[in-house]
Amino acid sequence: MIASIFVKDARLRPPLRILVYGIVLICLTYVLATALGAVCASCLASTQPGALAAQMLVGVCTVALTTVWLRRRLDRRSVASLGFAPRGPWLRFFAIGVVFGAAMQTLAVAIEAVSGSAHIGAHASLRNDLQLLPLMIVVLLGAAFTEELSTRGYVLQNLWEAWGEKPAVVLSAVLFAAIHSYNPHLREQMWLTWAGLCAFGIFAACSLVWTGSLWLALGTHAAWNLFEGPIYGLPVSGLLLSPSPVITVSVSGPSWLTGANFGPEAGVSSLLALAIGALVLRTLYLGGAFRDQADTREAYARA
Repeated sequence: MIASIFVKDARLRPPLRILVYGIVLICLTYVLATALGAVCASCLASTQPGALAAQMLVGVCTVALTTVWLRRRLDRRSVASLGFAPRGPWLRFFAIGVVFGAAMQTLAVAIEAVSGSAHIGAHASLRNDLQLLPLMIVVLLGAAFTEELSTRGYVLQNLWEAWGEKPAVVLSAVLFAAIHSYNPHLREQMWLTWAGLCAFGIFAACSLVWTGSLWLALGTHAAWNLFEGPIYGLPVSGLLLSPSPVITVSVSGPSWLTGANFGPEAGVSSLLALAIGALVLRTLYLGGAFRDQADTREAYARA
């Protein structure tokens, strides 16, 4: 009787799996980060491209190892069901996601520009673009992969198994916002920042539900951050990642619109862009654009 509180169908209950996942992730991150710090002490705190690449490598290794191991051993579920199986039109879904991420971030900047809150400045030299962009693309793709695999991969799937689709979408979005709690400038307008982060989390989770995979979410996430930072030179969730952006956008309008020091995620401009993007994505879904998806879901996600 007592065992049934913790175990169902000979598996640990999903909320407890999430707890184990978090503990293992924290412990492994500490070990790998300590090893990185021993080799390069400045790599842990710097936002220079080389240091970010080292941090990204630690993050990818930590999340990938933890997620695959626990999905197989603890959940006893298919790793493919997490949403990153290279099957079906996965590359097309990823490309669609890149378009969405770039378009929504550009729309947010356009909203600020039309209102007089943002101004397009200088363009970086082509040489600087070619030097920095490839590395930043890899860094931001790796960062997006770790967040998607953990929050909308492992955690969302277990929430879905425990309580169903809609609670899983909402709770995973709240968790996504929570993991950014210690980012710089988050508390300057906390509620609007949380709203923006949750909105992105809901958009990405809905893309998983509608496409059956995380490829579109990955493309959106990586492109959103790429255009926000290295392309437009704006803060990426409070972090200044690009000393030499392709286009310099100066922001001077109200913080409730622009997000100020945290970046567009903390502003109404991104909420509007995400809402429009979600409507377009929903229209594509209802029109059958994602019908040819490869179905790798577990039984609980098909009900």
